[in-house]
Parts: sequence; structure tokens; C-alpha cells
Amino acid sequence: MTTTVSEFIKAKFNGRNLEPLGEGHHSEAYKFEMDGETFVLRTSPKQDHFQRDKFIAEHWPQLPVPEIKETGTMEDGAYYAVWEFIEGHVLASGWQFNPGVELKKVKPSFIENMINISSASVDLTSGYGKIMAGGTGQYDSWQTFLLGGFENPKVKQAIEVQVEAGRFDADLLAAAEYETRRLLSENPVYETRHLLHGDYQPHNVIVKDGMVAAVLDWGNAKYGDFAYDVMWYSMHGPEVASMDEITAAYEDSSLDTAGLETRLRLCKISILIAWAMFSNEIGNHDNAQSDQNRLRDLLST
Repeated sequence: MTTTVSEFIKAKFNGRNLEPLGEGHHSEAYKFEMDGETFVLRTSPKQDHFQRDKFIAEHWPQLPVPEIKETGTMEDGAYYAVWEFIEGHVLASGWQFNPGVELKKVKPSFIENMINISSASVDLTSGYGKIMAGGTGQYDSWQTFLLGGFENPKVKQAIEVQVEAGRFDADLLAAAEYETRRLLSENPVYETRHLLHGDYQPHNVIVKDGMVAAVLDWGNAKYGDFAYDVMWYSMHGPEVASMDEITAAYEDSSLDTAGLETRLRLCKISILIAWAMFSNEIGNHDNAQSDQNRLRDLLST
């Protein structure tokens, strides 16, 4: 795909000095120069990821979200988006922090930006869960989102296919549903809406001079309980700050942390089910089993 993207950038933008920047599950990124300026082009098989990036940048300009300059479709059907290059360093690659990053210096800014995202006003939007076309959330309540793996017909069907193929443990899924419904019935359901990055972790943060310069990849952006972003961060990538430091910062903010432990547990169940499903969908069955084992361990405590 590198040759195809290289030829596309040269033909479309007269781009020079193409440099691969890495890739994720859904996308690849390339740095190039055009008319004396530096840009980043990212490809993806999913147009909605870029639509969310664009929506977030336009509606929350106070957040460090790069502005998309152009989007379109390549000849092979892949979608692309172009941003101005942001000076700095991605905080981490893989499970390793990038050399030269001073974690003690970066940590306050990393936590502050996480809370700023959680605190951003969502008054002009509606819905919960993944942000869909037009900026509306996929579900009508946070409870419905948390039960999506058990009640949403499309999600249920996808899980049933994996169960029938022997890729998802039906008993484990039933136990997860039981625990989710128990927690929701025995505790107040947190329905206050917040903006969620959906993948806030070091791989998606650019830092410069000890400060967060940009937060990238809003393809999983959602509305809902900020506990989701907190839990996602704690489960993914190297640790910038401990969970105790993150939760303490939230408790010191103006955000509502009542019942946070239960809310985090609900989010962790939801995330592990989603991760196991996704890993199976892309053929990474070892990761899917690992996620199910983590879910099994969680439900045993």
C-alpha cells in the first residue's frame, strides 16, 4: 500500500519527501511536504472515522484537535484525510514511550487535557455512544449503550456468529450480561453526557516542550460517562499516570465522581466485550481469547 499512497500523494498534491508515520488497526499515516509546508495524510477503509475527526475539530475548537484540510477517496476505495503537520513527538509507540519525552513534565498536561475533554460542553448535541453522522449519539441513554452487546440486534447478531464459530464463550457472555444488569439495577445509573475521545492513550497524543500539542484519532468518539475514557486509558498502552492519580484529578475537578468505582466496572465489561469482538473480526483470535480471559478474571472478583 505504501507505493499506492506514495504515487497518490505525488499525483494529487505534488508531495515530496514522503515518510511513513505508522499505522493502526484501521489506518496508515504519511508525512509529506507541499509548497514549503508539511502535512500528514492518513488513510482508512472507514469514512466515518474522518467524519468524527472533522466534527470534533469544528465543534470543540478549544481542544487541541488538528483541523482536517481535505478529505476524499483514493482509487483503491480507501478514504483519506489531510492535516497540517503538528510539531512534536507522539508520546508513545507500541508499549514504549518515545525517547526524549520527560514523563514527569508531560503528566500534568496529559491529565489536564483528559479532564478538558470530559468537561467540554455537549449541550448542542444529543444521544449516547458512538457519534454518528450529523453528530448525534447512537443510543438514547448510557444504560442502553452499556447493554448494547446484549440488546442491540446488530451487535447481538455479530456476537452470535462468533459464539457459533467457537470464538466467543457463550457462558462468559451470559455472565457479563448478568453482572451488567445487576450493577445497573442496584446502583444509580449515571446518565450525564460528556464528550469521550474513545481512545485517549499515549499513542494518540503529540507533545512538545512538555505540553500536549494535539490529541489525534477521534474515530471512536462518543457521548456518555467520562468513566469510559478513564477505564480505556487504564487498560491500553504504557502508563503516563497511575489510575490513582487520574481518579484523584477527576475528584478534584468539578465533574461528578459519585459511584465511580461501579461506573468504571461497567465500562470495563463493555470495553472487554468490544475488544474481544473486534479482535475476532480482524482475525486476531489470540487477542480475542486474551480479552475474554481478562473479562473472566474481572467477573470472578
